[in-house]
Amino acid sequence: KLDVHFIEIHSETLLKRLQHPTPNEQKTIQQLTQQLITEADPNPQNASLTEATMTDAVKLYVAMNHFVDKHQASAVTIVCRPWIQNKETTTPCIALMLFQEAGVPAACQGDLGALLTMVLFKRVAGVMSVMGNNFDVDGQLGIGHCVLSRQFCAPAGTRNPYYISDYHGRQPSPTVHSLLQTDQMVTMARLSQHLEQLILISGRLVGNRDLSGR
Repeated sequence: KLDVHFIEIHSETLLKRLQHPTPNEQKTIQQLTQQLITEADPNPQNASLTEATMTDAVKLYVAMNHFVDKHQASAVTIVCRPWIQNKETTTPCIALMLFQEAGVPAACQGDLGALLTMVLFKRVAGVMSVMGNNFDVDGQLGIGHCVLSRQFCAPAGTRNPYYISDYHGRQPSPTVHSLLQTDQMVTMARLSQHLEQLILISGRLVGNRDLSGR
């Protein structure tokens, strides 16, 4: 219906590419890692997050980007669970965030419905979106996310302030908490099964929360 075609890259193939970056990729990894660290606000609660853990997260982005470029893909998603459960690998949060900032819709958990919704936002509005689970927070609609671009709802050419945290307090692998400016109008959307309906609602952003375990 949307003329979207999927190409599957097996995890073993991605892992192999991850372990053998080219010299140019090594330079990109170093530059992105330093930029993420130096521009972040301090977060002393996460002393376990080292430069090495950040480097591993950026390496995954560079390895995934190799296949995005190779297949000229316009969007990307990854099944996160194996990466989260394996303590020897990084979580994909940073990688997917960097794709978003490069203008490539990127969804976690292999969620094709969310990815297609993000593709629609990009096609219709020309802007990047964020996916997340919805839940109640003090009577408000909360959107829980791991992947939020530092540019989301920020003025053009700028980034929101952010800090780096571990993965929901469960694994010393980094994710970025971008602090959004409040009192902005936002649009939320959900595609129904079989792409039969697109549900849209709007609301005002009232705050940023860091809820453990979400």
